[in-house]
Amino acid sequence: FNASLRYEIAPWLNIQARGNIDYIDDNYEQDLHSGTLPIYNNNGHGNMTIKQQTTEQKYGDVIANFNIPIKNDDFKVSGLAGTSILDTKVTGNYITGYLSTPDFFTEGNIIASLAGLTSITTSPATQDVPPGGAAAPFPVHSQIQSVFGELDLQYKEWLYINGTGRN
Repeated sequence: FNASLRYEIAPWLNIQARGNIDYIDDNYEQDLHSGTLPIYNNNGHGNMTIKQQTTEQKYGDVIANFNIPIKNDDFKVSGLAGTSILDTKVTGNYITGYLSTPDFFTEGNIIASLAGLTSITTSPATQDVPPGGAAAPFPVHSQIQSVFGELDLQYKEWLYINGTGRN
């Protein structure tokens, strides 16, 4: 989904707001059999990775564009100033590790590192990283907020000065 609005405040100034929302569903399983290279199969029983992940990403910005009228045609001043935000949330399950029973590819057969447990069976997976395996914690949330601008100066269409900035 995306949307955009533009409003002209004056002949030399307008403001624009844009935004979008994206959803991504990712389901992945990798089965590495007992005959796989030792780097992926340290205990000789095989390795399994399961990933079920949903990503929601929201983006928005507001930008003011200007082209300042100057009575003297020798000079021109234009540019923009704006702000943006990118918000990302990831939820789901991620489990990877060596197998307890050779080539038996189920989530319950992945070896865990926690004392007294023989497999990772929780969802969402939030355990510490097991030897030869990993369980990633979810949800993950990140946000980037930015402010930016640009200024263009022109003299007699032969001298140009341009400056941009962003945090």
